[in-house]
Amino acid sequence: MGVIVYFLLRGYRPFDLGNEQEEIKAICAGRYSFEPKEHWLDVSETACHFVRTMLTMKPTKRPTAERALEHPWVISPGPHFVAIPSSSITSSLYRLSIISKDAAKEAHSYQAPNVVYRI
Repeated sequence: MGVIVYFLLRGYRPFDLGNEQEEIKAICAGRYSFEPKEHWLDVSETACHFVRTMLTMKPTKRPTAERALEHPWVISPGPHFVAIPSSSITSSLYRLSIISKDAAKEAHSYQAPNVVYRI
């Protein structure tokens, strides 16, 4: 669950090193970070604590699903992102250079189609 939440908060894996062997070593050692720091400025410490807790190496030390649902980040009704002055989705994407300006504009103006698919 820790890897999934980390990915949902930032859009990349905690062990995303670009080299499969290095990634495997990092996973086995439990070596990850909240870097680069500027990508994490708008994430609360409570959210980071939840991720750290869920990425605990020893399964016996890691919270169960029931305990995870009791974490302050999960049960707190307040906002979980830290406001950055003059931040909006588009300006944050520009600033972090995650996607190009054209793609950011497209993402900002995207509207989901009214289509239902049958499986």
